[in-house]
Amino acid sequence: KKSLVAETIINGVRALTLFDSGCTLDSITPAFATAANVKVRNLKASVGLQLGTVGSRASIERGAVVSFQFGKIDVKSQYIDVLNVSRYDAVIGTVTMRRWGIKLDFGTDTI
Repeated sequence: KKSLVAETIINGVRALTLFDSGCTLDSITPAFATAANVKVRNLKASVGLQLGTVGSRASIERGAVVSFQFGKIDVKSQYIDVLNVSRYDAVIGTVTMRRWGIKLDFGTDTI
């Protein structure tokens, strides 16, 4: 198995980003938020996070608005959740990939 990962720029800082075809949210880690000087805010109410395993539970309690750059994509204001994710600085999900026209090619392992 090979994940589709690329370097993006979030708030002017390079981020190792997973492009996840099985995910509908976008997120950055708390450590990356600190390193990129992202202003993180607590959500008014936590949002349940559905994971792919039975019995696993998590919730989204914080979020932020960031700038995002990847290739020709240059977005000045994008909401992103702040979650503990292992191995990556950020995760981009299918909703955002569709909105921005990002295509994943698993045959050639390219984004």
